[in-house]
Amino acid sequence: MTTRKTVTTTHSRHTVDGAASDKLIKLMEAPYEQTVSVCDSETGEEISRPDRYEIEGYEVLERVPRAYSRQSSATLYLPLEWANKRVKIVRLDP
Repeated sequence: MTTRKTVTTTHSRHTVDGAASDKLIKLMEAPYEQTVSVCDSETGEEISRPDRYEIEGYEVLERVPRAYSRQSSATLYLPLEWANKRVKIVRLDP
């Protein structure tokens, strides 16, 4: 059984098959509309979608930050060559 999604945009609401891709959902938007939410049609729960970023850079590393005891933040170690350079961090897991 395929679930259905309710896509709410700024000016309309569509119910689509659960297998509908993000590309199809984007095609439903007119140039002046934005997607407000995507919800499961049966439960009404909002389906979270990750943000999409396009970043230009010189090198990519994938690391897992570690939290140490009695700290309120996590630590991520980077190569020494990256010292005094600008970096951007993107969380991949929800």
